[in-house]
Amino acid sequence: MALLRRKRNFVDFEVQTSLLRRMALQWVAFLLVNSLALYCWTYLVNGAEESLGAHMRHFLQLYLPVLLVSAALLPVFLLDAAKLSNRFVGPILRVRRALAEAAKGGKVKPLHFRENDFWRSLADDLNSVLKLEADSKATEKPSL
Repeated sequence: MALLRRKRNFVDFEVQTSLLRRMALQWVAFLLVNSLALYCWTYLVNGAEESLGAHMRHFLQLYLPVLLVSAALLPVFLLDAAKLSNRFVGPILRVRRALAEAAKGGKVKPLHFRENDFWRSLADDLNSVLKLEADSKATEKPSL
């Protein structure tokens, strides 16, 4: 089976933006806590005889490049998370659509997920249920 390329990274805006927002907040908290720890460490190492302004300049000279690189990586991490979340959000969205169509009594085509998608067994299970339902409808006798 050929690998199908995803055309969109966001297929369920509510779920995926919630996940990305949480990741971004965790990353910011991580960076702030690490920066505070580094600041305290440099303060302890350099001693308390430096003024706070001099200490802050020294801290920025040492760690600003690392902080900037860390900040520049956030969009890369979030894009990767959006692509990963598509692998589980997209299949669930397709299952929801198939169930909605089945609830309306419509004909549902068998679901086939991409090779790298999560929940592949869910598609197989749903396909089995829909096949059983279609088979039972075909064998029902009309009532008089």
